[in-house]
Amino acid sequence: MKSIMQKALRLAARSLLALSLVFALSAFRHTEVETQKNPDFAGYTFDAVYVQIPTNNAYFNEYVVERLTREFKKSKIRIYTSDDLFSPFKSWTLEEKMAALDAHGIRTSLVISLASASSRVGNGVVFFDADMGMATHMQSRSDRAVFHVRLIDLETSDLAWTAILRTRASGTLFATDKSAAKAVSKHLARSLREAGYLLR
Repeated sequence: MKSIMQKALRLAARSLLALSLVFALSAFRHTEVETQKNPDFAGYTFDAVYVQIPTNNAYFNEYVVERLTREFKKSKIRIYTSDDLFSPFKSWTLEEKMAALDAHGIRTSLVISLASASSRVGNGVVFFDADMGMATHMQSRSDRAVFHVRLIDLETSDLAWTAILRTRASGTLFATDKSAAKAVSKHLARSLREAGYLLR
C-alpha cells in the first residue's frame, strides 16, 4: 500500500514538474521602441548628460543608471544624476541648478519617465516534492509598462530626440523590476546608438 502511494505521489510530482516547466518555458519579456529625431538637431552631439528618472523605484533607477553609465562610457560621455550634482542638504533654485549643470559642462538631459504600469499575479501551480513531502506554490506573474524618453538640449529647452518604450513580461523569471530595468536600459542604449548619439 505504501509503495503504491509513493508511486502515485511521484507520478503527481512529475506531472506538476512538467506543468511548471511549461510555465517557465512560456515566460518572456518583449520590448518595443518608437523613436523620433528632431531634424533641427541633425548632427547633435554631447560629451556629458544629466540623466533623470522620476520614478519611486530606487532599485529600477539605480540599475538603469548603472547600465547606461557603461554604455555612455564606451562613447566617452560623462553621465550625471541628481545625487552627483545637487546636495540634499540645501534647497536649489532653478538658476542654481542650471549653474551647477553649466559648471560640469552639461548641456544635455536624458529624461526617462514612467507613463503607465500595471502588474498581475495569478494563482499559478503547486509543485509537490514526493521525497521531501513538501509543496511549493509557483505564482504566475505578468507586467507591462510604458516609458517616455526625452533627450533635451538644456540651452534651448528643445527636444533633440524622443522615444516611447513599451515593455511587457510574463512569468516569475521575467516579470521583475530587474528584468524591466535591464530591458529599458538595453533597448534605450540600442536606440541611442541607432540615432548616432552613442558609438556602435
